[in-house]
Amino acid sequence: MNALEQEHSEFAASFNYAQAITAWRFRVPFWRHLLPKKRLLQEVRNLEEFVYRIIDNAMARENARAEERAKNPGSEKEEGGKGGHATLLDHFLAEQQEYEFTREYLRDMLLNFLLAGRDTVRSLAPCVAFLQFPHLYVANACMPNDFPTRM
Repeated sequence: MNALEQEHSEFAASFNYAQAITAWRFRVPFWRHLLPKKRLLQEVRNLEEFVYRIIDNAMARENARAEERAKNPGSEKEEGGKGGHATLLDHFLAEQQEYEFTREYLRDMLLNFLLAGRDTVRSLAPCVAFLQFPHLYVANACMPNDFPTRM
């Protein structure tokens, strides 16, 4: 559960703590009485602040994009096949008028993607390493030349 562990990452620490507490819910009856409620609420607030900053930045980018389209209606360019959208969140925000996503919905969706991505990488990385071990030429081809190795 510590795939995001970094010394100076408040988000990573909050994410790890919240995930550990969530796992406790299914293993320990009366878990609410055993854990410090104030810390859990603070960690959830940290997660929300981090995710809301991402959402607010994406909303600002989408608003700037919409203003640019309003000024120059015929100048929409497909940059690299993305249509000017750099992230999946940008795609959701582009459909904001039609679907009226709330900030809370976007928060939950973004946290869900972060959790799913983290679990996928956590389970995939050891499998890739295990499968590359018998084929060292593949592992050597994947590493940069200046990668420090021990022999």
